[in-house]
Amino acid sequence: MRVFDPKYPKYTPHQKLNFVGAVQRYFGFINKDNKESTNDAYMDFYNNNIFPYVNYGKPVESYDIDYVDDLIKKIQEKNEYRNSTIYSTIRHLMYDPCKCFFNEFYPENNPFEINPTDFRRGGDGSESQESAILSIVKSLTIEEEKKAFQILLADPRTDRGEYLGLAVMFFTACRNNEACGLNYGDILEMINYPNCFYIQITKSVEYRTNTLKPGGKTQNAFRRLPLVSIFKEYLDERIDFLTSKVQFPLEENGNVYQSVYDLPIVCRGNKYGTRCNSDDLTIAGRRFLRDEVGIKKSRIAGIMVSISEDKDTEYDLGEKDVTTYLLRRNMATHLYTLGFTVLESQYFMGHKMEGTALKRSDFGDETFLYKMWNKLQEHPLNDNLVIPYKIAENIKINNRSNIVLKIDSKENQDFIFQINGNEMSDPIVIKLNGNATEITNMKLYESFDIDINNEEVNVGSIIKTAYKT
Repeated sequence: MRVFDPKYPKYTPHQKLNFVGAVQRYFGFINKDNKESTNDAYMDFYNNNIFPYVNYGKPVESYDIDYVDDLIKKIQEKNEYRNSTIYSTIRHLMYDPCKCFFNEFYPENNPFEINPTDFRRGGDGSESQESAILSIVKSLTIEEEKKAFQILLADPRTDRGEYLGLAVMFFTACRNNEACGLNYGDILEMINYPNCFYIQITKSVEYRTNTLKPGGKTQNAFRRLPLVSIFKEYLDERIDFLTSKVQFPLEENGNVYQSVYDLPIVCRGNKYGTRCNSDDLTIAGRRFLRDEVGIKKSRIAGIMVSISEDKDTEYDLGEKDVTTYLLRRNMATHLYTLGFTVLESQYFMGHKMEGTALKRSDFGDETFLYKMWNKLQEHPLNDNLVIPYKIAENIKINNRSNIVLKIDSKENQDFIFQINGNEMSDPIVIKLNGNATEITNMKLYESFDIDINNEEVNVGSIIKTAYKT
């Protein structure tokens, strides 16, 4: 029977259990059902292929999935392992000891509670690992999204302050550290467009702390994000609740808050002056997706595998946390269906803007911001499924599936409307409401363009119907 090589220390210089110690502590439990020959092979693998690359001075209690994934990549590169070896052996040997350690000592905060080793190929096993990963649904389904929406916006008086952070991520696609950096004073109204609101991201929290810092993950973090009206209304109700609940000035954790607008949006539980850190949202998001939205453990694990495999490739979204990944990807899908341009989407998501002479600051200008705000109001979960446009001179509306025009008619006033269909065999329907029966002189002219060759298709009406039902 093999033994672990004693040359690898089990404890840090400060006598805390390191990864080697965790492996030895839980090896028997993890592999109790294996054959002796299998366990001998695992011990050899640890001694020769894993332990040489471990930082023995790093306690296992400080490990997280990001760190383990980076270590796995390092081991793979040094030994030139194929992905199949990573799937079948290394992830199992790396994750399982960490999972057992946190289950024993930190059961309420186990970053390895769900991990890529929980992902398995489906069916009869004939499907390749790569195909299985590609088949994973990496965004929320309509039913999942509606359920998440109902839970997150159920009650503005909630004592689960972390859910405010999940709601912010749900509607703005910001990262968890960006959501944690927001105060209620960051919600602003456009100067030139009354009743149109946005939230500005100028700061975030430092890694694993709730300490504020300027900017965010990248230089693209600074941005103004339009708010969908139903979420803005929820935030207003939250502000009203806190105004009535909290006595100002509020002293908490060495900070003094003079008004509700100084408070963090994302707080820990009902400690309204205690700002969350990114780990708080990661933990809350993991449980929310699994226990309340009902996303299966195997699917979350599959997404984690996909995130790891996409790292440093063209498909890398730069997100390692499943909650952030799912909510950002979900919102990115909405931006596409709502008619956001590529540049608008890149700005909104905090990605690098490519192929343009425009600057990021240009999109923060109210002219650009208002265009995005208008599109965002057609979000299928918004109460105002169709917003009315007031008639002005030379108003132009592009790529919309359903439009309401509000006309304040005056005597002897004429209106000319030109409506162009951009898709073949898609009829145009016009309905008149209100005092439209008083219109006595209306002329309709119809023509056909057989050369329509539009590569883009607007599916807004289909999506809205799906969400309604």
